[in-house]
Amino acid sequence: MDQTAESKASHKGRIIIRNLVFDINEKMLRKLMSKFGEIIDINIPLNPKNNKSYGYAFVEYSHKNNALKAINDLNDTKYKGRTILLDLSVGKQTYEKKIKEMDNE
Repeated sequence: MDQTAESKASHKGRIIIRNLVFDINEKMLRKLMSKFGEIIDINIPLNPKNNKSYGYAFVEYSHKNNALKAINDLNDTKYKGRTILLDLSVGKQTYEKKIKEMDNE
């Protein structure tokens, strides 16, 4: 398996969570998401100007089925007063390609 295929395979259980509170931290997210399975990575991008979240995060599970269960159970539900949205995460190149295709339509 080449490195690109290996990288894609390793992220099949990765989800993106949008519309999170800006003061979200790893401990809060782990508490919310760990009931669905083993978490192998949490990434909360931070704004360098104020060191707060941009309002989204990535959670990677050891198995895709765990990610799908989390999406099914938590998508479009309230967390800390905000409606959160969950979906399987795609790589940055895939996302940018899709956006470019949409702009060309």
